[in-house]
Amino acid sequence: MILFYEYLIIIAIFAFIVGFLISIPIGAVQIEVAKRAINDNLKSAYMVALGSVCSDVIYGLFASFSITSFLDDERVKAALLFGSGILLAVLSILTFKDVIKKNVSLSQLKLKTHHMSIITGFTMSFTNPLMIVFWIVYVQFSYDIGVIPHYNPIFLLTFVLFSGLGLLTYLLLIAKILHHARKSFSKEFIKKINIVLSFILAGFSVYFLIRSLQLFKLVM
Repeated sequence: MILFYEYLIIIAIFAFIVGFLISIPIGAVQIEVAKRAINDNLKSAYMVALGSVCSDVIYGLFASFSITSFLDDERVKAALLFGSGILLAVLSILTFKDVIKKNVSLSQLKLKTHHMSIITGFTMSFTNPLMIVFWIVYVQFSYDIGVIPHYNPIFLLTFVLFSGLGLLTYLLLIAKILHHARKSFSKEFIKKINIVLSFILAGFSVYFLIRSLQLFKLVM
């Protein structure tokens, strides 16, 4: 018979690995972290990652303890998607505005306020209602395969926190790698990367705005 602490270890290892792996697909947060890292703004990239993971952990706790009824309202989902779309649009415009300036140096591209980066990361994740859907499926799947043997607050808290740790580890790692790699990039190449990233952010923004309008039309 597996003991309580053995279950905790299994849950922690499983959650960390899954959290790390699910961070690999490119999303808006990954793009924002990458953009800041390649522009010699590592601390800001770290703060965006931390803010994003804090939001994920909150949604994970909501899903784990079934505090998700407020998201059953399509109007709430639409509002969150609209907010996410606006935020991504602003980030895209600011990025593009920076890189089209003449003689822009890496130091000029640095954000002046690192403490705002954590708010940006948090908002980017929190305004994405798809995250709560992911967590609901993820938690249920973990019950189904027996990783979480039964309802236990300590099991669930461990599950959510180590999933968040896996997410954070990947984002910090990719930021560190890109920050070091930028030394081999020319300023012109970094400028081109920023332009591409700004368009990707714009694409995510358009998607979220369209989805929000579709949901608003359904509830009108």
